[in-house]
Amino acid sequence: MKNNNKIFEFKIGEYVRKFEIRDSHIGSFLVKDKIFNCISSNHALEMLRKRNISKYHVFGSIVSLGEKLIEYNNNNKHIMISDDDKGITTVFTIENYIVVIITIIDKGEEVYISRNSHKETIIEKYKVREVG
Repeated sequence: MKNNNKIFEFKIGEYVRKFEIRDSHIGSFLVKDKIFNCISSNHALEMLRKRNISKYHVFGSIVSLGEKLIEYNNNNKHIMISDDDKGITTVFTIENYIVVIITIIDKGEEVYISRNSHKETIIEKYKVREVG
């Protein structure tokens, strides 16, 4: 059976990284010479469809964390980005420079987590700035 997934290749100097682009792949980006790939669980994609929110909006909120993403890589914590404008919170983790979007919830700024979970969760805010 033939695999129809496309192969994507990143090159930085002598460093080459190849991977397959599947339906769950949202995008790839570079932070300080580190290549991040962003993928989503099927559940998170369904939550975005239900809320009529573009996966690229969520992708942009993750990219906006910039150099913090390098710190968060392989820290075994969930990161939550509250987006007040859209009234959602994106929950993801980063392992080996792969951002895995776990779910999207309807919370925005009103995110509450238990004390036990707080040690394993990082909360960030995302705000789109108006131009002009």
